[in-house]
Amino acid sequence: MESGYPLIFNSLDYMNKPFGYVCYKFDSYDITEYSKTSSLTDTVNSGLGGYINMQYSRYMLAKVGEMYKTDALTGLYNRLAAREAYENMRNDPGLQGKDLCVIMADLNKLKKINDTLGHSAGDKAIAAVAGALKRSCPEGSICVRFGGDEMLAFAIGECDSDLIISGINHILEEKSAEAGFSISASCGVYKTVISSDMDIDGVVRLADERMYLEKTRSTKV
Repeated sequence: MESGYPLIFNSLDYMNKPFGYVCYKFDSYDITEYSKTSSLTDTVNSGLGGYINMQYSRYMLAKVGEMYKTDALTGLYNRLAAREAYENMRNDPGLQGKDLCVIMADLNKLKKINDTLGHSAGDKAIAAVAGALKRSCPEGSICVRFGGDEMLAFAIGECDSDLIISGINHILEEKSAEAGFSISASCGVYKTVISSDMDIDGVVRLADERMYLEKTRSTKV
């Protein structure tokens, strides 16, 4: 400003949405130089606009990817995306030989909830079990909506399965109080070691069998 030469401000915009400005200052009053500001601004707009468009495209691709991977009701992996996560886990050299805790959690009395309180209450109960499982498992666990009211988790590394199940039960007690009806789950646990030849379907089946034993036991109490 002290030089006495004018400052030229041009707005920066992309698709008619302004996001900033550019300021030009020249050390002489040459009309030819000042006439270039418009084309220079267009060049900056074009470059930044292309970058914004690229970032937005990446954002949308990531969102579509998340929609593809996750179950809409629970936010957990769906079975198709979980299969990829299983294979990555099984074939990761850094995970070979590490402990693996497989937990199957099944919502109790879903039919009764649906029949007496409606399917929206059933959906709320399913989401509650999913949330309780995810919150109770260690960070980095693979949590999946395995079936309609069945949730599955792969907890990698040393973990206390009793503590996880206790956490699930505690959270569901809180959710029951909030919802105004009982929400509970039966859980089965199977522990193994990660290896490249691990039978994923087999370990899931064993966890599922133990879950049904627990469900049968609890209904007799």
